[in-house]
Amino acid sequence: MLKTDGDKVDSTELYNLFQDDVFELGKESTNRNLEPIENIHKECQSFFLHAHKEITEILTHLNKYLGLTPGTLASLYPLDKPSATSVRMLCAHPYPQTSIDDNITFPGHANISFITALFNIAGGLQILPAGCENVNSNWLYVQPQPGCAIINIADALVQLTGGVLRSSLHRVVTPPGKQASVE
Repeated sequence: MLKTDGDKVDSTELYNLFQDDVFELGKESTNRNLEPIENIHKECQSFFLHAHKEITEILTHLNKYLGLTPGTLASLYPLDKPSATSVRMLCAHPYPQTSIDDNITFPGHANISFITALFNIAGGLQILPAGCENVNSNWLYVQPQPGCAIINIADALVQLTGGVLRSSLHRVVTPPGKQASVE
């Protein structure tokens, strides 16, 4: 558990699975993951391969949109070289709410990485629309769609494009309605 504003404890557990560990890249000995993860090692490799293929497709479209030489962005996201690429799994536990401020399970942030694919199955993801300055009241829910991912441009790609692309401020709150009691 993490401390949030006002020394409240959040209700989120995080686990990072690193691409380098899954493909045993850049190290003489790899980190061991939790046993349930180690037991599905091949499936984890398959997930990273599939995600890499899809993100490369997105980067191909961004290359075209930005007028870059084909393959420029994808070359910064190699699968066979050490990187900080990871899968972050979040589990938000139901949390009793006494006010609207109690429902933040992962505070507002922009990702610092290159690009992020979010797979969420319960409501609770919110974004702050571009140009909004009031971070206290203008958050919008992003409704999960089965079989879909939300693609976020992250700060490293913003820097790389000189601000042409923008990252989005987002957060996770307790899901609305009956989903509030679901992990």
